[in-house]
Amino acid sequence: MTIGSAGPLGTSLTVDAAKVFTVSARTTIDQFRTLTLNGGSFSTGNLVNNGTFNFTSGTLGITGAGGLTVGTGGSLGDTVNLVANQTLNVTNLTTVASTGALVVGEGRLNATGGITNNGEVRLNGLAARITGGTITNNKLIRGDGRIDNPVTNAIAGEIRAENGNTLLLTGAAGANAGKINLLGGTAEFSQPLTNGSAGQILGRGTLITGGTGADQ
Repeated sequence: MTIGSAGPLGTSLTVDAAKVFTVSARTTIDQFRTLTLNGGSFSTGNLVNNGTFNFTSGTLGITGAGGLTVGTGGSLGDTVNLVANQTLNVTNLTTVASTGALVVGEGRLNATGGITNNGEVRLNGLAARITGGTITNNKLIRGDGRIDNPVTNAIAGEIRAENGNTLLLTGAAGANAGKINLLGGTAEFSQPLTNGSAGQILGRGTLITGGTGADQ
């Protein structure tokens, strides 16, 4: 489907509340053309954004095998910021590039295919929530909120618990080969945490682990 002069829907499309629009293959927004998601549900295999995509509220689904890339050249830009009344569902892998930031505020991310983070994943508030498949963290996870995915903190990864913030990780048993950096905040794993031989737990703050606790 194309949003543009040659497309069947004209030069702009608005998906309002109570509307559901599904494209099994690719959606292309031509230059100077606009797709607006304003309270409804829009799902597409993949999104080629050469124009303007306004995501004000509603549910956006990316279902294609290529998943979603957040960063330079990604269809949603360098930064994806999910605020109140925004839900993003990604069926396959979500990749946060080294140039990318995935920010979840009062919105919600369902990353069914998991996340490979080479940039920054940040949660902004108690209502912030990420669900889905395994997160492989090669860079930085920080903020205040809840992650229901299993998390593997790789050797170059950092989970940062900053002053006044609580990161609650409820997924299956976590594994740390990088750094868990306590900077006055709380990192809480509701399941056991395996701290590998290269894993470091640094700083001052609170680390809470469930089950059998932290194993090394």
